[in-house]
Amino acid sequence: MFTGPIRITKAEYRFRLPKSAKAEWRKAVESGRLVLKATRPDLTDNLFKGVIDALSGLVFQDDSQIVEMCHVRKVYAAEPAIILEFEVVHNMIVD
Repeated sequence: MFTGPIRITKAEYRFRLPKSAKAEWRKAVESGRLVLKATRPDLTDNLFKGVIDALSGLVFQDDSQIVEMCHVRKVYAAEPAIILEFEVVHNMIVD
């Protein structure tokens, strides 16, 4: 469990492509690429908050330890998943 300040270096929410998706998107996903998702659920309130709250006490003591987030997105992919990567922040001084 992380006890000090942490950075989320990646938070990726992967969804199945709907049957009504454009052929171009379907081809991209079938070849292993990702397509950005611009529909509900919204990224910050509904997706991110719930996952972070669920990890509190398991991966880190409290979500207040998160000092930075990078590479946060929701996409269509071949398989649904939530991919999270964390790292310890050693230097609290920002340039």
